[in-house]
Amino acid sequence: MLKKKINIIFAGTTMFSLIHVQNIFSTHHSIKAILTKKSSIHFQKKNNIVQNFAIKNKIPYFLFENFKHKETYKTLKNFSADLLIVVSYGLLIPQKILKLFPKGAINLHASLLPRWRGAAPIQWAILSGDKETGISAFYMKKTLDTGNILYSLKCPIEKKDTYITLYSKLLIVSLQVLYQILYIIEKNITPKIKKQNLKYVTYAPKIFKKNTQIYWNQSAKKIERQIRAFYPSPNSFFLLNGIRIKVLKTIIKKKEKTKKYQIGEIIAANKKGIFIQTKKNILILKKIQIENKKSMDVFEVLNSKKKWFLPGLILQ
Repeated sequence: MLKKKINIIFAGTTMFSLIHVQNIFSTHHSIKAILTKKSSIHFQKKNNIVQNFAIKNKIPYFLFENFKHKETYKTLKNFSADLLIVVSYGLLIPQKILKLFPKGAINLHASLLPRWRGAAPIQWAILSGDKETGISAFYMKKTLDTGNILYSLKCPIEKKDTYITLYSKLLIVSLQVLYQILYIIEKNITPKIKKQNLKYVTYAPKIFKKNTQIYWNQSAKKIERQIRAFYPSPNSFFLLNGIRIKVLKTIIKKKEKTKKYQIGEIIAANKKGIFIQTKKNILILKKIQIENKKSMDVFEVLNSKKKWFLPGLILQ
């Protein structure tokens, strides 16, 4: 029996997107065109990875800056695609375009919607100390991440998860969701559609480097989550004598009751790490990266920079 082929337009820009389009390409379904986005870095003239995939496999691709032009609508309509799949694309798609696809326009989003709508759901889940997250496949509307959920799968967040480890786990979950929705659509299975409960909406705005500075007047627990959320990029940092120092790995030590330290005070700096008093409990820096230097374990840094981290110094 012949398998039913779905004609798909795929929209995506990142490495997360690339893995999905590669997996769709390996199935019996047909990718009619790819939508991707130009780099936001003004001097970046190279093709992005999804664009390169399209070129290599001779798939028509488009780098729309927006969807305002009439020709854009006509171009996409002419492909007569059944389905639009969007994974980490980066542009809002208007309702007029979404209506072109008889089997729907489906976005795979890295959270359990309606929690963490927006650009940085993985980071915000870690920052907030969530115990779980997941992947939601939802029917797109003109507003951001608001559509009804077609299918979702959960993923636990472990205490030591960083952005990169959780990203890797979610990628596996997302591919499972992708295959499931393709199966549902191919077999014309009526899914259990779930509306998003507006009482539980939270937002995950884009992370900028200025948001990653460490402030010691927060608890050690909160700072430690911040460091994991932004590892390996853009990384959390603090300033010492005007020099940016990235913090890559830490552990928390409960506050000692024998002596009171000031917030931001370096308590000790030795082979076990750099001990810093926070608003609540002590944070031990285990691995750091001084600006324009390679990342190093703290005991290596102290071999040449011990005077930078003298006990009693108050970090701002």
